[in-house]
Amino acid sequence: TVGRTIWLYDAQDGVRRDKFPTKPARKAIQKDKNEEEFKYIDSAAKVMTASYIVKALAFSPDSNKLSVAQSDGGVYVYKLGRSWGQKKSICHKFLHDSPVNSLLWPPYLPSEDAQLVYGLADGAVVAAHLKSNKTKALGLSLSLSVSKSYVIALALHPDGASAVVSAHYDGSLCWHPLTSSSVSSSTYSSRLLAQHTCAPFVLAWVKNAVVAAGNDQHVALYHPELGQVLHVFDYSSSSPSSSVPCREFTCAAVAGSTLVVGNFDSLYVYKCTSSTQIATPVTATPILEHVGIHYVPHLFSATALAWSADERRLAVGSFCGAVDVYESMITLPSSLVQQQNEVHHQHQSSALLPLPSTSLPSHISPSVPLALSPEEQLFRDAKSMVFEKGIQLLQNQNQLEAAVDHAMAGKDFVYALKVLSLIH
Repeated sequence: TVGRTIWLYDAQDGVRRDKFPTKPARKAIQKDKNEEEFKYIDSAAKVMTASYIVKALAFSPDSNKLSVAQSDGGVYVYKLGRSWGQKKSICHKFLHDSPVNSLLWPPYLPSEDAQLVYGLADGAVVAAHLKSNKTKALGLSLSLSVSKSYVIALALHPDGASAVVSAHYDGSLCWHPLTSSSVSSSTYSSRLLAQHTCAPFVLAWVKNAVVAAGNDQHVALYHPELGQVLHVFDYSSSSPSSSVPCREFTCAAVAGSTLVVGNFDSLYVYKCTSSTQIATPVTATPILEHVGIHYVPHLFSATALAWSADERRLAVGSFCGAVDVYESMITLPSSLVQQQNEVHHQHQSSALLPLPSTSLPSHISPSVPLALSPEEQLFRDAKSMVFEKGIQLLQNQNQLEAAVDHAMAGKDFVYALKVLSLIH
């Protein structure tokens, strides 16, 4: 949460069972009770101890441990225990001078080679070995232009062990091996895989393709070895009459053959085809099939997506703080899908259906519209109009600056830059 507290929920009924606070990576000593100045033990860290945020979470394969990535450069591994309420203890700690932005825990690595993989704001992709408690930077052979670009996303190979792909702010997609046994000796080195058209905040590795998307309304599929563009889903020319036009893609989650990508007030659902061949730009065999778009009013930007262990439920975290839980119709028997669709026929996509409200506690919302403040409603109305007309709603400098902050928080950088061009 924003309060730097980890909340633990029961996967069966969604009830919050436990919580514990996180720890700052570096301690600060206050000079005087009446002063707001701090003396830092580590002079390399110029970040206020109380201002860090939790950037990413990842469970261990047995769910008994939880790794936490923080903006103050700390990566902690907490031992949760086997029952609710047990004392949480830190069993591993890795410190860096740069903020940690993304985090993975490969589930199928051998126990003697168990490691975390995370990306830093300085462009480094780090593998932290849990047995030796040592870290190793991946991609040292890459050019400086790539290795120093902000890491914004990571994606794990579908086998859960052999390699990862990192997405950087300059659009670079870099391939990194994790185990030497999974690749030949000639390819056991990090390399630049492809160059995306924008900052790829969405990154996923499905069967036979790497999927990347950002704020240009395109979802691109790349060859996982050659880096060639296999297919591009173009949503930039969506119909103006559409209830929710496509905007920036923000996050993604993969479960088996199903891929869900978050967008403004909507979730884009894809399904991998049954083809076992890696497609090439020459072949017409599609790797992903666009199943549909699930519209969620007042969702705003989806900030996090996560599948349950049985790949039957999808949890969606939103910018406004709500958590929605959906049941996947793709993985259910066809007879049940038909029955569910008769009840929820009003949804544009039957791939995802909200769970009944009676099965969820009050703090988990099954797509219930949130009450908007007047300011939020103003920004929403302004963005939904043609730019010139929408700007007329923002009457003063303060409203324009607030609109920029609102757009940046929702990762709508194109709109934010347009408004900034008017201010300056």
